[in-house]
Amino acid sequence: MNQKKFIFLIGVTVGYPSVGIAADFNYDEAINEWSAKTGVVVTMGGKRWVLENIAETFASDAEKAGFEPATIKDFRTALKTGGSVGVTNDRVTMQTAVGAFISMPLSDSARAAMIKRALAVNYINYPLELAPTVRVIVDPVPPPDYLVFINGEKVRVSPKGEYKPDPGQISVRVKREAKVDCIWEGKLAAEEEHTVMCKM
Repeated sequence: MNQKKFIFLIGVTVGYPSVGIAADFNYDEAINEWSAKTGVVVTMGGKRWVLENIAETFASDAEKAGFEPATIKDFRTALKTGGSVGVTNDRVTMQTAVGAFISMPLSDSARAAMIKRALAVNYINYPLELAPTVRVIVDPVPPPDYLVFINGEKVRVSPKGEYKPDPGQISVRVKREAKVDCIWEGKLAAEEEHTVMCKM
C-alpha cells in the first residue's frame, strides 16, 4: 500500500526571524519517530485520525490568528489529504496533494506565532496521546512468531504490545501458526484503552 506523505517544508529566511523554525518538518516522519521512540505502533487509520486532528487544530488556531475563512478551509482540506507548507519572509504557502497552491500572508506576529505552534512537537504528541490504545498480550511471548491485524491491517508487532488505532469500531486478530486465532472486537473512544489477552 502506498503511504501518503504529509509534509511541512519550512524555508525560513533571515527577513523573518520571529518564525524561528528549523527546515524540513515532516509530520509523517515525526509520527514514525514517535512510534520508534515509544515502542507504540500507530496504525494507518490511527495516523489518518491524528493528521485530521492536526488539520482541525490548525484551522481553529488559524481562525484565532486572523487568517481568512476560505483559505483556512483550503488548508484544512490539504492537511487531511497530504501537502507541503512553506514559510517565507511574509507568506505561508501550501501545495496540495493534487498540485494546487494556496497562499496566505504572514503579516503579523500573531500569525507567525500560530505557525510556530503548528510546527511544534506537541501538535503531534497531543492527538497521539488522545488516540485509543489497544494492548495485545500474547502468552507465551517468545518467540515473537505471531502476526497482529488491527481493522484488517497487518501491523508491525509492537515490542510493548501497544497500538494506536483510530477511535470507533476496532477489530483485533492475532495469528500464530498451529494455533486458533485470538480475536477481539469492540468500540473504543478517544483516550480509552483495552487489553486483549491471547493464550496461544
